Amino acid sequence: MQLEEICFLAIDICGIFNEAKDNITYNLMFDWFIAGHSEIFVNFLFDKCGEISHSSICSEYQIIFMNSILKMWKSIVLCIPPKRVIFHSSSRNGLLLFKMATNVTNSYLSYILTIINNKQSNESPNEEANEPNDVNINYPQNESIHDIDSNGLNHHHYKGIKYSFVILQNLVSGGYVPFGAFKIYNDLVFENTLKILTDTFKALHIETIIQYPSVLSSVIHLFRDLVFYHFEILFSIDFNLIDTILLYTEKCLLQPHEEIQNMAIDIVANILQNSIDRLHGQNPIQDYFSDFSTIFFILWQIILHDTSKINSNIVFSIKTMIFLKISSIELVKEKIYEKIFEQKRVLLNKLFDELSVKLNSKNSHDIILQLQSILTFLQQFTSFSFV
Repeated sequence: MQLEEICFLAIDICGIFNEAKDNITYNLMFDWFIAGHSEIFVNFLFDKCGEISHSSICSEYQIIFMNSILKMWKSIVLCIPPKRVIFHSSSRNGLLLFKMATNVTNSYLSYILTIINNKQSNESPNEEANEPNDVNINYPQNESIHDIDSNGLNHHHYKGIKYSFVILQNLVSGGYVPFGAFKIYNDLVFENTLKILTDTFKALHIETIIQYPSVLSSVIHLFRDLVFYHFEILFSIDFNLIDTILLYTEKCLLQPHEEIQNMAIDIVANILQNSIDRLHGQNPIQDYFSDFSTIFFILWQIILHDTSKINSNIVFSIKTMIFLKISSIELVKEKIYEKIFEQKRVLLNKLFDELSVKLNSKNSHDIILQLQSILTFLQQFTSFSFV
């Protein structure tokens, strides 16, 4: 099949799966797709990504083609409504879907890594002249590709990155992939996917990702579901994805977009909850206390800016970080003392003494009220900030 035929077929299949909103219709479509069409798209995208990566020219048309394939896979793995994708317990369909979809995302993210690595190699002042076999992906002037950023990417690439992250997010959270089977059969497909994901995030410039809110949303959504559903593997793999998750979480806590900020708060609370649950053994986050110490004060800054954002997750996170000795009320007071007059400290001490008592209780409502009292007190100092 020609490039155009594959692209148009992907668009048609995407539309068909978008209309398959119930499990019966979905399974009929899925059986048809797996039996006769899935391998075409997996192999074609793999070959096309490899072909472009080893070519000196990359056209906008080729990137849009790849995005149409990724968008099709997004429509196939989507787990909304919740009961849309349900496979029989003895079916291998969940494994097949995961392996095929991650083949696609891994191919695309590897292609993105090639672009970034080439960009960095070309810009390195200490780099030796390129060997004859080195690949430089160029964007011809007669193409409409523009606004190449510091990663060597443009908005079409980021659209494909977003699709890849959304695909992975649905795979890890949809409940239709039997991840236990990978462990039983010592199949490393999930770990290999996480490794490519880790390498991609290490290569991408986070400040550039922040400029694309929809991409950032897909990133933090993926991280939230990885932490929620696959906490154990994140702390058992021999490459460090947790560092990246915490870095993006910290940045997302500072974002004005409420949904992104709330998902970041969910990540913090869930990691801390899992740590509390495992206190009988080694605390999985003990190597990340410095990261959480920064996050501790960011949470204080969030609720200082808007006391209506004080919720159970923030209260739990602050309380747990104090319990785990990541930070303390005394450190909070020290930051405040730097900014207020001495005569105000008596009232402040009283407010914090009451907070300390209430933190030892299980009544979140009382803690929220006391935090509101403290923050209302601090808001009279307009220049005050925790970060």
